[in-house]
Amino acid sequence: MDPAPKIALIVGIDEGGTRILLTLIASFIFGYPYNLMTRKLSPNLQHTLNAITGIAFMYYCIGVGIIHCLFDICVIAILLNLAGGTLASVFITWLLVFGHLLWGYTHVLLEDSEVRNWTTPHTVITLKLIGLATSLYDAKTGKKINEKSSIDCQFALNSSRVQVMEVLGFCCLFCSCIVGPQIPFRRYREFINGTLYDREKVGGNMSYALNRLGIAIFYSIIYVIISLYIPPVKYLLTPMFERQALWKKILLSAAQFYFFYKQFTFVWLMAETGCITYGISYVKEDSGHHWRGCACVFPLKWETATSGRDLAYAMNISVNTWVIYYIYKRLMPYIGPLLSQIAMALFICIWHGLYPGIFFPFLHQIPLIYFDRIVHKYIETFYGKPNDWSVPSQVVFTLTYVVYLNIYEGFEVPFALLTLENTLQFYKAVNYYGFYINLIEIPIGIFLNHLIRSSELKTLKKSQ
Repeated sequence: MDPAPKIALIVGIDEGGTRILLTLIASFIFGYPYNLMTRKLSPNLQHTLNAITGIAFMYYCIGVGIIHCLFDICVIAILLNLAGGTLASVFITWLLVFGHLLWGYTHVLLEDSEVRNWTTPHTVITLKLIGLATSLYDAKTGKKINEKSSIDCQFALNSSRVQVMEVLGFCCLFCSCIVGPQIPFRRYREFINGTLYDREKVGGNMSYALNRLGIAIFYSIIYVIISLYIPPVKYLLTPMFERQALWKKILLSAAQFYFFYKQFTFVWLMAETGCITYGISYVKEDSGHHWRGCACVFPLKWETATSGRDLAYAMNISVNTWVIYYIYKRLMPYIGPLLSQIAMALFICIWHGLYPGIFFPFLHQIPLIYFDRIVHKYIETFYGKPNDWSVPSQVVFTLTYVVYLNIYEGFEVPFALLTLENTLQFYKAVNYYGFYINLIEIPIGIFLNHLIRSSELKTLKKSQ
C-alpha cells in the first residue's frame, strides 16, 4: 500500500513532493547495502541493476510520465554508442533532450499535472545527456585535459566510446535520478569500474551521511518555525500587504525569499545522503578520504557568501559546476567573462522552467552580476583581498554583503509566485524597488570600473 497520500496529509505537502521525499529517504537507507551487494559484480551487471532500480524509483514518483524520460535516454544512449564524439551527436542531443524539456514546460504552463511530474527528473537527465555528449566530443577531438583544474578532472573523458547500458545506468542511478545531484559521467564510470577507489576497502560513509541528514533535519525545523511567524507567500498579493510601509514590505519579501529557499536546502542535503551511503561521492585529498564529491550545498558558506562566485560554489553546487564547465568556460574565450556569466544565468533560467516568475528574477540578476564583479575587483585593487583583512573588518564586510544580498533577493520572490500576473502585482506592490537598485548599480559599476582601469594604467606606467 502506498504511504504517500497519508504522509502528505500529515506533513502538509502535496503528494508528488511526498513521493520525492520518500525516494530520497529510501536512497539514504538503500545506498549502503546496495553498494555491498553490487560492488563485486561486473560493470555491465551493475549498470543493469542501476537502471532497474532507478526506473523503479522514477516510476513511483512520476508514474507513466517516465515514458518521456526513458525515450530520451534510450534514443541518446543508442546515438552515443553509434556516433558518440561527433558534432552531430552533440547537436541532436541538445535538440532532442532540451527541446523535449521545453515542450514539457509549455504543457506545465497549460496546467498539465502529468507533464509537471516528469519534467522534474527530466531536468536532471537533460544535463546528464548533454554533458555526456559534449565530453565524448571533447575526447574525440582531442581537447586537452587540464589535470590541475578540478572542474576538468570532474567532467573530461579520455575515451569517446560508451555502451548503451552504461548510459542507462548512469542516467537512472537511483540516488541522483529524481532531483540530482548532477553526477559527472567520469565519476560514475570510475566508480563502477573500481578506479575511483577500492570499494572493497572503503564503503559508503554512514557517519558523514548522518551528518548531512542532521543538517537537513535542522533546516526542516527552521522551515517549520519560520512558517509559524511569517504569512504564506500569497499574502504578498493581498491589499493588506500593499498598505504596509515600503521598508516593511522589503523586509517581509526578503524573509519570504529566505524561507522559500530553506526547502531547497533540505532537499539538496537529503539528495546528497543517498550518494554518500552508496559511496559514489568519494573524494581523495591530501588530508585523507572525504565524501563531498556529490555535494549540493554547503550551508555555512551559503549563509555567509560575500560574492556571486561564493554563492555559485555554495548552493546548487553540482548544477552550477556543470554550467561553469559546459557553458561558461566554452563561451569565455569568445565573448568574455561578463557575457559568459550572463549566458550561464540565462541558461539556468530557461532550464528551470518557462514561468515568468522564474524568468524575471534571472533577468533582474544580470546587473547584479556586473555590479558584483566590479565591486569585488575594486575592493581587491584598492584594499586587497577581504581574506587578508583583520577579523573585525571581515565580519563587517560579510554582514554588509549578506544584508544587501537578502534585501536584493527579496525582489526575487516571483520564484515562488510563478505566473506573470502574480509577478507584476508583486512588483507594483513593492514599488519596483529592485529595478531602482539596478539603475543605481549600473552607473556606480561603470564609475568603479573607470577607477580600476585608471589605477591599472598608473601601475603599468610605473613599471615601464
